[in-house]
This record gives sequence, structure tokens and C-alpha cells, in this order.
Amino acid sequence: MVLVLTAASLAATVGRGPASTDTRNSGTFRVAFPAFSSSFDPALSYSVEGWTVLSATCARLMTNPDKPLPDGFRVVPEVAAAAPKPTKGGRAWTFRLRSGFRFSDGAPVRASAFEQAIYRTLAPGIESAGAQYTGAIVGAGAVQRGETSDVAGVTATGLVLTVRFTHPVPDFPAQTTMPFFCAVPPNLPSDPEGVSKFPSAGPYYVSDYRAGQRAVLDRNRYYGGKRPHHVDRFVIDLDASSAMRSSIASSAAPSNGEPLARRTSQIRSAGSLPSTASTGRSSSSSRASPSAPSCSIRRVASSATTPGCGRR
Repeated sequence: MVLVLTAASLAATVGRGPASTDTRNSGTFRVAFPAFSSSFDPALSYSVEGWTVLSATCARLMTNPDKPLPDGFRVVPEVAAAAPKPTKGGRAWTFRLRSGFRFSDGAPVRASAFEQAIYRTLAPGIESAGAQYTGAIVGAGAVQRGETSDVAGVTATGLVLTVRFTHPVPDFPAQTTMPFFCAVPPNLPSDPEGVSKFPSAGPYYVSDYRAGQRAVLDRNRYYGGKRPHHVDRFVIDLDASSAMRSSIASSAAPSNGEPLARRTSQIRSAGSLPSTASTGRSSSSSRASPSAPSCSIRRVASSATTPGCGRR
């Protein structure tokens, strides 16, 4: 995958060192995905590239810190005000949400945003890999059969979300770090083809999406969290040119699944800019883009199955 930072907006910082605050808070980060044909819909995305983008747009109940490993594998609250404690022997989890999180259209994030995220993994006609994590919620089967649109085991009231399972699920808080559980607008429809452009509650949102061509991520000016969001915009080429593909194919892939961890980290932190940003020049680097994620990396998020390595 080719990553290019264009720093035209940083021209005024010429001569300043890479530690300058100005060079870390503007500019455009350009990313190329060779022939990307997946979706940025949280319910459907199950690829390295899709999860990398969603890591920049998602706000989740629990998340992994934007820190180097092993700290980056810890499970910490994001929209949740604190880590939840299980009840009913691990068959029920109650999350109390922070106030102040908003979608990119200004709407507040309530518990109903996560209720809808869960429903969308179970909606009839939606083949979501997330159903392997939500299928044990009370009433999930009735939703999947089209008998109801209400998941009986999910209760959303204001800033309080309760999820009840048919059996103990001790690692559910860690599961909520996956994109399947991204906060989505409560009225976001389910579409078998995926919905890739909608208001997001993370540091960025998809402001433009052209299937098979490009996607643009802009800063969410209403973002209420603490995650890094230094650059102004991501421009993603969803069908890299043949020249880019040749460059990608010829580059050596780091071993042990390193590309996945590093690609996700780059977009999540969006602050470790190349030192050439301070000169106003563009910089680029090439990395191999495997046709399938390496299963030697066991997780994209703590306790989350790496796309392509889990159950289908």
C-alpha cells in the first residue's frame, strides 16, 4: 500500500523541525488501496483496508489506545464512561456513556447509536461477520429471521446501554473494540451492499465516497474524544494505478504480519508524519499489500479476530 502525505498547506513551516506543532496539525494524508472492493460499512467491512479506515472514523464503547504495542492492545473506555462490570453471571453487560460525543453532523451520541450498530449485524439479508459476536444476544435469532426489528436483549435508554446474552460472554467489552460496534446514527438503514458514507462519531468521517474510485475523510469538528486527529484530511485512492501496483508488488513485505499493524497504526495516530512534512515536500513509502491479512497477527483489536482468520 502506498501512503503519500502532501504538505502543501504546510509551506509556511519551511525550515522548522519535525517536532513543530504546526507541521502536525494540518495537511492531507494520501492513501492508495489496490483495487479495493470492500465496504466502509461497519456491519459489513471485514478487510484490512476497511478496518484501517474505520479505525479513523469509529467511536466505540471500548477501544485500544493509540500507543505502540503492547500498550496498544489494552482495552480502555472510549465512549463508555468506564469499563463495565458483568451481571447475571456474565450474561449481561451495562455501559454508561460519556456525554459530549457527537456525530459529524452535530447529533449527540446516545446508547441508541450502539443499539442500531448491533441490530445492523443481525438484520435480515445482511451477511455480517459481526453476527458471530452478536448472535448470542437474547432475541438475535428473531431479528435474523425477520420476525422483529427489535433486539430483545438490547436496551438503550439515554446514555445507558444494556446487552443481555443467552450465555456468559466474559470478553464482550473487548469485542466492542471491533468496527462492528461503531456508533452509527440510530436511523442508519441496513443495506446488503453496504452504506459507506454517513455521519461518524470518531475523529474523522467519510465526506465523499465513490465506489471503486476514491474516498475522502475529513475531520469531525464535533469530535468529543481524545484520540489523535492531527491532519485535516485523508484522500484514499480505491483503485491504485498500475504504476503504484508495480511499486507495491516489488516492495518487500515485513514478516510476521507487520503491514497490518503498521497500516492501522498510521491512520489511527495520524500524527507520526514524515520529517519531510516540515519542508513542504511530499513524501511516499511503499509496502506490500497482501491479498489476505496475515493470520500471524491474531488481532486487529484486543480479543478481535483478524479479518480473514476468523469464523465466517
